[in-house]
Amino acid sequence: MQRLALRPSAFAACVTLLVSTGVAWGASCTLPCPAGKDCQLVMPLTFDAEQAVLTATRSLELGDGSRVIAGRQSDGEPNGAVANLGKTKTTVGSNASLGGLFSNANVSLAAAAVVSGPLKTGGTLSNPSGATIKGTVTTHTPIPIDQHGLATVSFTAGTTNVTVPSGTTRTLAAGRYGATQVNAGGTLSLSAGTYYMTSLAVASGATLDLNETDGAVIIYLQNTFTFAGKEAETGGEGHVLVAIFGCASDVLSAAFRGTVSAQSALLSLKAVGFVGKFLAEEIELGPKSSVTGLPPTLPTPPRSDKQTIAHLPPRLPAPPNKGPGCYQMTRNGWQSIPCTPNEIIDQKFGHPDAQLSMTSSAIPTLVYGQLAVTVPAVSSEQNAFLASTASIKNCTSSGAAVPNQWSIQNNTNQWSIPSTSPSRSADSAQTQFVISSNGTNSAICIWNIEVSTQDYSHKTCFMSPPAQRAGGLKPFDFGNLAASVAGGFISLVGELSWVSPGTSNLFAFVAPDTYNLGSNWSAVSGGLLGLSNCSQAQLTKAQVVTEIAASTCVGDTDATSPTCPPPLLQPNANVFTGGIGTVETSNLVAVGTPTVSYPNDDLAVTSQVSSTSGNCVGSGLAYVKDNDADFGATPSNLGNQVFWESPDLFLVPRGTPVDLTSVSTETTITPGGQFDVWVRVHNDLGCANVNNVTTMVYLADPAALSIQWNAITNNKYVGPNGGTTGVTAPAGGAALIGPIPFTAPTSGIGDGHKCIIAAIQGTGEAAPAKPFDAPDSNQVAQRNVQFASPCIFPLTNGTASTGNVDITLSVTPNTGTKPSLTSGPDVQVSFDDTDSSWFNVWNSQPGNGSTFQVTHSASTNQTVVQLASFSVTLNQVQLAAGQTRNATGTTVLPPGFPTGITLQIGAQLSETTSGGSTVVVSNGGSCVTPAPPTVR
Repeated sequence: MQRLALRPSAFAACVTLLVSTGVAWGASCTLPCPAGKDCQLVMPLTFDAEQAVLTATRSLELGDGSRVIAGRQSDGEPNGAVANLGKTKTTVGSNASLGGLFSNANVSLAAAAVVSGPLKTGGTLSNPSGATIKGTVTTHTPIPIDQHGLATVSFTAGTTNVTVPSGTTRTLAAGRYGATQVNAGGTLSLSAGTYYMTSLAVASGATLDLNETDGAVIIYLQNTFTFAGKEAETGGEGHVLVAIFGCASDVLSAAFRGTVSAQSALLSLKAVGFVGKFLAEEIELGPKSSVTGLPPTLPTPPRSDKQTIAHLPPRLPAPPNKGPGCYQMTRNGWQSIPCTPNEIIDQKFGHPDAQLSMTSSAIPTLVYGQLAVTVPAVSSEQNAFLASTASIKNCTSSGAAVPNQWSIQNNTNQWSIPSTSPSRSADSAQTQFVISSNGTNSAICIWNIEVSTQDYSHKTCFMSPPAQRAGGLKPFDFGNLAASVAGGFISLVGELSWVSPGTSNLFAFVAPDTYNLGSNWSAVSGGLLGLSNCSQAQLTKAQVVTEIAASTCVGDTDATSPTCPPPLLQPNANVFTGGIGTVETSNLVAVGTPTVSYPNDDLAVTSQVSSTSGNCVGSGLAYVKDNDADFGATPSNLGNQVFWESPDLFLVPRGTPVDLTSVSTETTITPGGQFDVWVRVHNDLGCANVNNVTTMVYLADPAALSIQWNAITNNKYVGPNGGTTGVTAPAGGAALIGPIPFTAPTSGIGDGHKCIIAAIQGTGEAAPAKPFDAPDSNQVAQRNVQFASPCIFPLTNGTASTGNVDITLSVTPNTGTKPSLTSGPDVQVSFDDTDSSWFNVWNSQPGNGSTFQVTHSASTNQTVVQLASFSVTLNQVQLAAGQTRNATGTTVLPPGFPTGITLQIGAQLSETTSGGSTVVVSNGGSCVTPAPPTVR
């Protein structure tokens, strides 16, 4: 099972850390982690009590008058949950108060105790004095447990002991130390980094000074932790992890802020004012003691340099700035569509059961979380039901596996529901953003969930009416979910690849923030999982890439986005392989360890490759893009994307330098001129190098509906400078093939728009069967060039039969000011139309005069279509056998227009046969008009 979670570690309740020395929970601990031995730090997680402030694995005791507080909330501090995953005992003293209580052991409540959330036990409940339980009571129901490995820790023999005498300050750099003692009046200063100590004792009157400005302070203790002094923090709020591997009791008799884990020992908390997450084999919260929850601090992962970020998720457009509802992306921008009724979603898909995980300990909560899944390799997939889920309420644990059913989930953490919520019968909530496929239809949903009562009724969904593409997952399929929260509303943009040809694949949703995610969001977790009801996605011969981004600043979704004033997200993100908040799983195994990168101070990203074997599947996953939104899926023109604007093909004057970050632009070519061709190859979704990548390049007329290709590389696959040796596309990266010398022809090619097309092959990746088919092969890319002439597209029917032509005229970007019939931008396309036949068809088309305007000039034999919207699909017209009609585009931008625009002309030629209409060829081209110069 592989899931990835990204989590900034502050106010909403999340998960609890656990240290394991290989001793089974409930077993007798006899030795601490010995020097030289690897000891595993793991996190046990119960789906029911992910937000627990205290988590024990054997016994849990809350003393008389003690209090557990959930953490900071916008409306106060509701009581917090506790959990005991063991079976020895769970006792709550008189007048103690807490939120939810989840225990595998029998539960005993004393007089006047208050449990303000649900109480669930795997055993019995003893409540002889009538303690108050405000939530639902469930007995004899085991608490399911999940575990996630977080770090491997080892200690070194012979380290030097450290003593800090009274009246002195000792500063230690991150590193390895022996028994460390801070005496009364002494101060020990630690800063961001990882410390290994035999033990740590802070006496009454002593100070532990923690500088968290540059990240978390991580302290691994081989034996014990005693704390009776004062904790001073700089630059953080509980961004501290103390993980104890010993067997002896650990006593904290003064307030401490941070995450404390004592997997094999008793942890005694005896003071008012503890803040953080506390986990141990046995936990005692002393009489009148209190603890307030914070999300956990996890082991600091390796961090990539900003210049080496490999896996920022594919960018999605911003959600519509509109009211609640469902929306569909068109060439004319977001358009409102009816949401699918809840009963249809419930009938066809069931609900997810609220998996790379990223967390944050930053002071601001998250406002943005994106999760993208790409499947570079797959043979088959089925949705299976596991007997191991039988003890989980509402799970389906038996039945035949069903092929071609799955979900892609982007899950938040759980949090305590504010007391102003419409329902206080439960004490925890969660939001899940999900793409679901039942094998026939697909749906995208925002699920606002009351976890404790399993209420899934608050959802906003859309199910695409056309059936999804036949068959199951195929290589390079993807699902992408970008969620944001602001102003009391949750927005979601979702994109999927397994749609039927010609149907939309990009949707948006706006829904009320039912349970106040905006004040509690601290984690992004999920991946490719089972469809619903605790099922498992079982894949064969599969490799999957999961990518996550999280931000604490509104609008900060990529490296160049504006950032917010401090406090910042960097360096407070943590990442681990494993899920939170859902019981759906997969049979994928992580390949390697995820890291965290920061494109800017408020944005963290991570990624994880996983496979069914735990190793790389295949070696040939290199591809070239047909457009900026292309990440290898075919056809590349999903959702009406053009396929003739490849950002990976460069035609530049001879000797012009090109690197991996270069931006390809439209090039004007002088006949006879000397040029270089470069091809950029991507292997960002691969976990193995693709060696000896070569390319075959051609030049042709892209707008002609009958294409004649002219070889640039002599019909051969070549490497740089036309040689026989290719380049290596590194795993997780990209490579350039070039330069490839090219002399522009002086005749036989004509003027106007042309294109270059390139196909690639490499070791383990055979040449494409159709080296000129850019949309249907991710090894073929196409891009415009221009031969010293205006924006002219010849439309030619090279067949022996009269054909039907469908023409679509579009302008990008499709946001901001749209083309206008009166005030600009003025976008026109003129067509050769001697017989006025095309004018007659379009003149009677609905929309003439509103979304476009068509005129005809008898003197020039031209029909002109002027746009008044971002995109117009013109009614079908006829083109005789052997006939050519030119389409000429002109764009005039008004003074001060802020951006350049691209005019796209797409054309499709089809013929009518006895079996119906058959598409003969589909192609197109683009013309770029830059923004007008600024006059100062």
